Amino acid sequence: MKLHIRCWGLLLLLLAAALPGYAQGMIIVDRIMPPPGVILPPPPPRPAPLEPLQLTIQTVDLKVRDFAATVTVEQTFRNQHGGRVEGTFLFPLPAEAAVTDFAMTVNGELVGAELLDADKARNVYEDIVRSQRDPGLLEYIDRTSFRARIFPIEAGETKRVKLEYSQALTADDGLARFVLPLKASAWQQGMWHRPVPMPRPFPLPTERDALRPSIVGPAPEGEPDWTPGRLTITAEIAAEAGIKSVYSPTHELDIQREGDHLVRVSYESSGTPPSSDFLLYYQLADADFGLSLVPYRGASDDVGTFLMLIAPKSEFRETQLQAKDIIFVADVSGSMSGQKIVQMRRALTFCLEQLNPTDRFGVIAFSSDVSAFEDGLVEATDANRAAAIEFVAGLEARGGTNIGGALETALADLPTNRDPARPAMVVFLTDGQPTVGETRVARLLEGVEQQNGAEARLFVFGVGDDVNTELLDRLSADNHGTRTYVRPGEDLEVPVSSFYGKIAYPVLSDLKLKVEGVRVEELQPTRLPDLFRGSQLTILGRYHGTGPATVTLSGTGAQGEQSHTYQVDFPARERTTSFVPRLWATRKVGWLLEQIRLNGETAELKDEIVELATRYGILTPYTSFLVLEPGMAESTQAQRALRGPAAAPAMDGLGGMPGGYAGGM
Repeated sequence: MKLHIRCWGLLLLLLAAALPGYAQGMIIVDRIMPPPGVILPPPPPRPAPLEPLQLTIQTVDLKVRDFAATVTVEQTFRNQHGGRVEGTFLFPLPAEAAVTDFAMTVNGELVGAELLDADKARNVYEDIVRSQRDPGLLEYIDRTSFRARIFPIEAGETKRVKLEYSQALTADDGLARFVLPLKASAWQQGMWHRPVPMPRPFPLPTERDALRPSIVGPAPEGEPDWTPGRLTITAEIAAEAGIKSVYSPTHELDIQREGDHLVRVSYESSGTPPSSDFLLYYQLADADFGLSLVPYRGASDDVGTFLMLIAPKSEFRETQLQAKDIIFVADVSGSMSGQKIVQMRRALTFCLEQLNPTDRFGVIAFSSDVSAFEDGLVEATDANRAAAIEFVAGLEARGGTNIGGALETALADLPTNRDPARPAMVVFLTDGQPTVGETRVARLLEGVEQQNGAEARLFVFGVGDDVNTELLDRLSADNHGTRTYVRPGEDLEVPVSSFYGKIAYPVLSDLKLKVEGVRVEELQPTRLPDLFRGSQLTILGRYHGTGPATVTLSGTGAQGEQSHTYQVDFPARERTTSFVPRLWATRKVGWLLEQIRLNGETAELKDEIVELATRYGILTPYTSFLVLEPGMAESTQAQRALRGPAAAPAMDGLGGMPGGYAGGM
């Protein structure tokens, strides 16, 4: 299986090298079917990949309401090869985005998709391919990429693919950021390292096949030579709090304001491949809005869904920010030599320079052995910070990887008689697997659980592709932290500096949310993270009952227990925010998938994922969108499958699924 995955990665690397800056989605050519009567020669030992289909037109429509975004991408590809093609459409997505609809052209008509059980949809697809009908199948690869298998694409034919996805945006100090991945070369290279099986039903054609005049010829007569296609981006941004500014550091936008709460922007280019991703920032007019509630409840819904945004920044002065105990644990084993160790020294230096005078800190470096800047924690005085920076500057990469010893030393330096008003944190940076001391994952996790008497948050940075993700994921999840993985060649200093800029100023820890007046349930996230200055809590959930309610956010701050109260209203009917149920379901599905990844698959978890996915139209490892040719005969396996129990529920009303899901595009 690993060899099979690496073959896929090699294909994408070759394409990335040949086509730098290729646009967001792309159709990889799996095989070319020669005209009747043409006999192909035997393939060489190492067949060369074929050029992807040409992208001629790309349109992107973005709808943002407060901090919820719905993105519709439509791309037109042209088969420049001289034979019928089966291809694979690859599409990168932002983290936590959910594909909610898919369509493609069939006989020149854009046809929407049905959501089926993944195995059933794949069987239907193979059945149609064998009979040379016209399907398209969109399948889940992982949380940041999707693929659609498409057949047939005739010589000279254009094929339109339309994809819709939704995501929740976050804001720092009222500034929200949206990213559209237009430059896909980094994503293509990343596919080499992504441990995802990508089964290929047909072999790649050979380079000799691709050059045969009988198979690949010039463009059909009368058609112009292809040049880089047209890109059009439109965005509509609406915010209840008002919009102060909108700008893009990457693209020149045409910006039109329609009052204080609505802004429309547009961008268009032609003939030039995208050289960067599309970044869009918008600043709320009132960054200190406290709490914003975005509810949804359909006419026939017994249960409502809500999106709650909490950012009580104006309520905290510098003197109210919590002091913290923080220990930086840095892997300096031999595999960190070269640019990695240079970047790590810079990242640690930045963090040390940003410490607050009331903080206490420690620095631990580990390889085969463990060494510390000082025994225990020291005050963040100018002298101590300068000495620690000198210690970091002298770090060299050598030896093995003693993860167990490093974490044991770090946790032992934290006080066991924990001060609730002083959060404890461990920032752990490593690029390898444990090779020295205890190497068993279960024993390492047990050791950290027993030693973490200070209830420290454990934030993990994994560098490279050889990290033990099973261990690092569990370390962060079990200790209420986060994990970030940095690809080879990516600057470690940037994500570490960005991360520390957010956690440098704790405001409230051990958060609890209480709602009086209505009953709320199935909250996402299941455990609220700590609140830092300038950060925002995004909470999704379900509610029973209607009317005025009191929301209380409580936690531990610099002055001990604190609480903040907000008055909100949960309506009996609200249908203008139909994106909210899908956002909630996306978060819930993501959490369920995380439980499977961490603890293993169970029938209950799988069934709940399938139920949510089919109800709200969410692509998952267990569901796939299947496009079928209009008028397909009733006797085909596809029609029988669609009538089966695993098919998606029937769409109601004007093509909408329960919870505001819009059907085929």
